[in-house]
Amino acid sequence: MTHEMDDLLGRLRDVPGEPRLAGLDDAVLARLAERRAGAAASGRALALVAVLALGVGLATGVTGPWAHPSASEWGDPLGGVPAMAPSALLMGGR
Repeated sequence: MTHEMDDLLGRLRDVPGEPRLAGLDDAVLARLAERRAGAAASGRALALVAVLALGVGLATGVTGPWAHPSASEWGDPLGGVPAMAPSALLMGGR
């Protein structure tokens, strides 16, 4: 049995390889390099969009009319009933 296996492996060693497999390594490595380059570009674009969104959010929060609301608009911040809450409307002026 061992001799048969040795003979089979010896014959397999002598068979020429598939010619299409010769350039497979280079093709795979080239494709991986393309994907890495694309991933780096998309990461930079994502970082740029995040910084832009942060800037727009901060600018809007600082300069908008809601930046400094008056106390009457928001009611009592320490737990009082807001002016437009249903319970406040039902109580009337009590």
